[in-house]
Amino acid sequence: MAVLVLAAASVGLLTKACTTRQVGIELDDVAVMPTTETSPGIPSSGTISAISNSTTSGGTLKVMFACLESLDPVIGDCHALFDEVYARLVTLADDPAKPVVPDLAESYRLSDDAKTYTFTLRRDLKFSDGSPLSALDFKWSWERALRPDTGSTNARTALGLIVGADEVSSGDSEELRGVEVVDDRTLRVHLTTPARAFLFNLADHVATPLKRDNVSAWGSSVDGIPSADETDAATQLAFEASNPGQLPIGTGPFRFSEGSIRGFENLKIERNPFTHRQKPNLDNVEFVKDWIETGKEGELNLADRLFVLYQSGAIDIAHFAHPDTVSDDGSNRIRKLPDGVVFLAFNTDIQPFDDFEVRRALVAASDVAGVHEGGEALSLMWPDIPGYIPELSVNRFDPEHDFKPDDGKDLQSFGTLPWCIWANESGGTFARAHLQPHFDKWQEATGLRIRNDTYICNDGTSGVGVIHVYAKLLYVDPYSIFEAFPRLFPDTHGDYAHVRAMIAEAESTADSVVRLQRYAEIEQYLHDQALVLPVKRTNWSIPEHVRNTVRGYAPKLYGGSTYSSVWLDETAR
Repeated sequence: MAVLVLAAASVGLLTKACTTRQVGIELDDVAVMPTTETSPGIPSSGTISAISNSTTSGGTLKVMFACLESLDPVIGDCHALFDEVYARLVTLADDPAKPVVPDLAESYRLSDDAKTYTFTLRRDLKFSDGSPLSALDFKWSWERALRPDTGSTNARTALGLIVGADEVSSGDSEELRGVEVVDDRTLRVHLTTPARAFLFNLADHVATPLKRDNVSAWGSSVDGIPSADETDAATQLAFEASNPGQLPIGTGPFRFSEGSIRGFENLKIERNPFTHRQKPNLDNVEFVKDWIETGKEGELNLADRLFVLYQSGAIDIAHFAHPDTVSDDGSNRIRKLPDGVVFLAFNTDIQPFDDFEVRRALVAASDVAGVHEGGEALSLMWPDIPGYIPELSVNRFDPEHDFKPDDGKDLQSFGTLPWCIWANESGGTFARAHLQPHFDKWQEATGLRIRNDTYICNDGTSGVGVIHVYAKLLYVDPYSIFEAFPRLFPDTHGDYAHVRAMIAEAESTADSVVRLQRYAEIEQYLHDQALVLPVKRTNWSIPEHVRNTVRGYAPKLYGGSTYSSVWLDETAR
């Protein structure tokens, strides 16, 4: 039985159907932009730019450094840092009415069949070293991201719909033939299937354009991540995984100036004079590593370490602070990140899950509301996400359900079935605790037994039995959930063949309101056929302290530069 689990990490998107026709302004622009329409996009002085204030320009903001992998946006996990130094064709916006806005792209057009995007780049784009940026840099960068030797765990998810992506990711081809460089400013992207939500994928850091000569000079120093028993943060930071030998050249409002992941020297970024946006107010942002040294002084947890540094003036913003701790200047705020959902999906190609009655019995045995009180997920969607239907949020637990397997089927005869993790970006073993109570109930009610160990089975290509899938949501739109199904269940027959056909129909629907209705119908079908079991809804709250000298600070829930709008008010000290 395949089990699908999606959990939001730090990004999502609250969207709604609108009717404005300018690209990058409303949700409909993502869904129904026809070939015959175009848009000037958002100018550099628009909503994604910093607010200019010459009287407050300058200074260095000091923040916590939290990155243990790589400065390479294709394989690293430094998402907050990447939003400052790397730009993509489009970016996500916190405004529900403007979910995706042009960034390096000036405008785009979508063909009538929703399978071809044509992007026009802004004029005179430059890398952060002043060298020109052209459409060819996107093609090369995406090919590199997909190559198996690059080691990206998310490239296939973000770029996998492009024609030829499978051949590049499998090593059978060097060229991403679905990306056509028309001229220096025009990039045409051909997809294998209609995908009106594809723009969200291009907002991922994997889609960052990189400078080829710079990447070639990075070299590689793969010391590896410390083993599981080496959990001390200072020990972890002494290691480096694929860290560039020289600082990367990016395209964002800031650029790398000094430091690295390795060692204990702070990493610094400075104002990028070649940015296509309005230049940031700050001169520099310094990512401080002292919190790791602070941890050696005692048994302080992370929140305590950061608060000590905050009180001493070593950092200006302390994330992950204790919610009940108030600093001398009275600052304490909590920002909540969007919800995600953990759910199980049954693979009907594997016995005994080809039997509807078996699936129905497992759903009936799972008291979701009782196990996860206050955080239960009773549907794939949730309030404020497009396509949410309150009527689908039902606990399908039925203790009186009389399970009578067809043909006298004895589920104990199947032995102990394995389960594994299908991941698009990272592990997700944390969900074991969310799943085990349901596995126990299954055995009690039907005799079906699930192993305690797990496997990694990306794209559902290996492993049998129960598959637990953990995927970071790139955005909160129904497609971000349903896009995993074709990868998890690649076969062309059975129940999921019908599901894939319904997904394809939804993505080819020009009217965004109808598209959302189609996704609601898909979820209804999944519940009616007992194919899914929503289990747990996640919610992330991050308490933080912000020094009163920091002005214009507005953390981005869904991605994008946070510090380009910040300025320091020295008079407030």
